[in-house]
Order: sequence, then C-alpha cells, then structure tokens
Amino acid sequence: MMVCLRELEGLGADVATLERLCHEDAEALVLLREATVGPVHIHRDSDIVTITDAERGNAKPYTLTRLADKHPALYERVKAGEVSAHAAAIEARFRKPTLTLPADVPALARALRPAGAFWT
Repeated sequence: MMVCLRELEGLGADVATLERLCHEDAEALVLLREATVGPVHIHRDSDIVTITDAERGNAKPYTLTRLADKHPALYERVKAGEVSAHAAAIEARFRKPTLTLPADVPALARALRPAGAFWT
C-alpha cells in the first residue's frame, strides 16, 4: 500500500513578512533566521572549506542570533524585554553606538553648537 501526500504549502509568505510578524519575539526571530539562512561554503584556493553565515550586518535577526551564540546572558535580557537587541549589541561591543543628527544645515549647526557658545 502506498500513501501519497500533497506537499505542504506553508503560509505563502516571504521571509521579510515573517520577520515583521514576529519582530517582537526575539526567540522566534532567531529560529526563523536559523531556518532560512544556511551556511555558505567558501573555497579559497585550497582544499579547506570555510563555513560562514550567509548574512551579516545590523539586521535584528542576525543581531539576536549572534547574541544567543556569543552572549547568552544579554540575549536573555533581550528576550525578557529589559534591553533592545541594538543596546545589547552595543553592550556586547560588536556594534558601535551611533549618533543621529538633523539633515538640514541650520538645525545641524544648532545641534553641534556647544551650550553657552558666544558665536552664532
């Protein structure tokens, strides 16, 4: 007796949609990233194969995966809602703090002018 089943179709959503749906759940983002980003094999003029993560950068799923792997205590704080993934990455020292400045020149000048400066 042979049983034939239809192939599962899933939600029919792309990865970006799934990330938006579970953006508040750090653990779900890590699991989604693990399921969708496999290792890439890099061959460099030798018989040695280096396996690296396919995606890097400042995306939240990557940050959470890196925290879970290398800084589990910080990852647990993110899961508990105590700190953001970005703040935990800065505390783990694999992301540098950033500064946001106004785009228009007069507002930028005001933001950069030292408090109590005599020049305008």
